[in-house]
Amino acid sequence: MNKVLWIDVETTGLDKDKHGLIQLAYIYEEDGEIKETDSIVAGLFEDDIVDLRALEINGVNPIILNQYPSPHKSFNKFLSFLNKKVSVEDYKDKVTIVGYNTQFDIGFLRKWFEKNNNNVFDKYFNRKYIDIMQMAIYLNYIKKINTINNKLITLCDYFNIELNPHDAMNDIKATYELSEKIKELVK
Repeated sequence: MNKVLWIDVETTGLDKDKHGLIQLAYIYEEDGEIKETDSIVAGLFEDDIVDLRALEINGVNPIILNQYPSPHKSFNKFLSFLNKKVSVEDYKDKVTIVGYNTQFDIGFLRKWFEKNNNNVFDKYFNRKYIDIMQMAIYLNYIKKINTINNKLITLCDYFNIELNPHDAMNDIKATYELSEKIKELVK
């Protein structure tokens, strides 16, 4: 069975070691069929730093962060989802992560596991991942598309995909739709 988890995160800054994960949205797919979607908001750990500029970009009022569920409660909700989809006892049963600038999201997700004292990240996820941004970069390189940059909003505009950016669910839905457009382009 081919298990894919499309993910996007919103954070309080760019440094996974200093800043916190405040939203995780995902689309879960098995054998090419969407089975589940969710968006989880998470409060901060005590030592997470908040870059107010990042919150402004995300459209999150800093006061509202205090109303988000604890990071442990949010993490446990995500872990409960994962445990229904993956058997950590079976080293072959893993999910492939897909996203846009995926390395960023994986860095924050892995750090979120660590902050929640969970060291089995690699038992859930394949080491190899798919990055739709890298596909877009390559398509620009081989002149299949022509965009001024490789930002998600730019690619969405190019392919006429509606995007209200910097909400994790909006971003991952747009990334998913973008991947469908890219598949059509390279057939």
